[in-house]
Amino acid sequence: MPRRVIWMRRLFRLLGRAILRGLARTTISGQEHLAAPGPAIYAANHASTFDALLLVTLLPPDTTFVGPGDFRLLWPGDWVVRNMGLIPMKRGAVDREGLKQMLDVLKGGGRLAMFPEGGTWEKAIDDVKSGVAYLSQASGAAIVPMGFGGTYQVWDRLLRLQRPRITITIRAPLPPVAASADRKRRQDELQAAAV
Repeated sequence: MPRRVIWMRRLFRLLGRAILRGLARTTISGQEHLAAPGPAIYAANHASTFDALLLVTLLPPDTTFVGPGDFRLLWPGDWVVRNMGLIPMKRGAVDREGLKQMLDVLKGGGRLAMFPEGGTWEKAIDDVKSGVAYLSQASGAAIVPMGFGGTYQVWDRLLRLQRPRITITIRAPLPPVAASADRKRRQDELQAAAV
């Protein structure tokens, strides 16, 4: 991992810890599941850019993060994405290069962090993409489900010094998604596993 990425992650871990301890009322349950051995995929819901800071703050430092690769973020988001060592993913189509990079990490025994919903726009909780299930099936990676509560519009509340209540729930790793013997039903089964 490049030295610049290591320093950026350390900086954002410190920032995240300071916010969670000093500016927010934070409840974390299941923190022991964060030490899941690789290959593992940390899969979290996504309602705010703050969720990405939570992942960087909480997850093991060797975790590889998956981020936006199909649009340009505004500053400072674009600067963070360029300097955090993310695997950029193009959503809405099959991004073969991104998938290859993610599979390489997992097949090497590594850990990935991603948001199965694919974005922060308002959507139903079960509006997830099947990518996490596919990656688990293809690599044999366990899936560590993570749920963030109270992060929608949290930046506004933090700037107004309102000490928002944030809940973080981490569940025990789910076993790898089993491969389907029926190729015709495989996509439906992957989607069901993702949900």
